[in-house]
Amino acid sequence: MPLPTKHAALLALLPDVAEVPDVLTQAGRPDLAGPIGKVIAYAEEQAKRNARQNEVRHGRTPAQALRVSLAFAEHVRAHALEDVEGDEDKAGKRISAIVRDSLADFVAGDWTPPAPQRVRRGTGTTKTTIAVRVPADLWQQAGDLGKDEGQIAARGFRITAERVAILALEQTYGLPAEEQSSTTA
Repeated sequence: MPLPTKHAALLALLPDVAEVPDVLTQAGRPDLAGPIGKVIAYAEEQAKRNARQNEVRHGRTPAQALRVSLAFAEHVRAHALEDVEGDEDKAGKRISAIVRDSLADFVAGDWTPPAPQRVRRGTGTTKTTIAVRVPADLWQQAGDLGKDEGQIAARGFRITAERVAILALEQTYGLPAEEQSSTTA
């Protein structure tokens, strides 16, 4: 399904209006150039975010599997169900939205996940997966950024898109009680 008309029109106009801050500066109005530049950047970000959400809504987004402990998966699903008042379909969409928005923030540089905690060996936890729908290009960008040497130096650790997604869910819903004591720095 194509983008809604207003978002397609906005994305088509953005290259033309991107010059407006420079024109305002040259015309002697630098006081307006900064705020107008911010409005243009925000409009572009929102239009692109809407495009990604539209892809998700219409099924053109592949499912990614997050490999997690069974206890954590049940914990996340239970909290997501609370968020959407028991609607299982909406709970899955809520989990995907958290992951999608966090990956977008990570790629944009607006959010840095905490350093991943390592699970102690020998804990014997049962593993399962949480399926999330995230645009493939966003997943790839997050993965590439996680491996970028300059970013690793600034962040202090290497990270995968999957780990960013899991940390976003941990930040949103916390860890189940039985896992809070089984991690190390």
